Amino acid sequence: MANRLKLATAATLVALQACSLARQPLVEQWRVDSSHSVSAVPDAFKVAEIGGDGASRHVVKFDHMEYHGIPMKVDYKPIMDFRLNIRLYGEDWIITDLDRSKSLIALAKESAPAKILYAGQTVSAGDYTVKLADFTVPHGMWGSQAIVRIYDRRNKLVREDTVAASTSKQISLPDGDGITLRVYRLSPGLAAAKWAEMALLTEQITLQTGKKYGNNRVKLIWDGDVLKEIRLKRLRSR
Repeated sequence: MANRLKLATAATLVALQACSLARQPLVEQWRVDSSHSVSAVPDAFKVAEIGGDGASRHVVKFDHMEYHGIPMKVDYKPIMDFRLNIRLYGEDWIITDLDRSKSLIALAKESAPAKILYAGQTVSAGDYTVKLADFTVPHGMWGSQAIVRIYDRRNKLVREDTVAASTSKQISLPDGDGITLRVYRLSPGLAAAKWAEMALLTEQITLQTGKKYGNNRVKLIWDGDVLKEIRLKRLRSR
């Protein structure tokens, strides 16, 4: 079991050889984890991109010695908890949702790498500051959530909200501004220190079988609850 996971204490780069549709060799690098995160991540996932922006098809293939793709869960934990990065059109994205029943994968980019915040600590969000204030008390089927307070440049409290673990939340701010906050994991301090692993998200996209992404039709290939491929087929112009 321990061989599946490792603590992300250093950045790991996996170099892979991919082929374009013209069979020209490419070398893609896929970042498996980040030294800025303390999340444990499944080791040795592989990805290969086939095609490019100008190709009629673009395929991203996933493989792993044990899972043979990207599983929805590892050791009963959602894959989203591990901040797993993939590449799409040469850009790095973090998986924020993976759902076999809906045949979708949600991806996002972090404005800065996620980090551990202890209760009382803050992270900058442009003109605003986000503070991890405390945690809600678990009740019934609802687990503890992070209580965040957002301050403007004058250190005036403009918003307080809660975010559950393994979720992203878009928070509206004055003057039409907004931020999207992701909480990967949290510890409400019931038996240890209070902390949450958090990040601010910028771009977010969802790829779902049968839906459009840009000028492409999406198809996800699964083997049970394991994602094997993302296929994007360019739509013909009318």
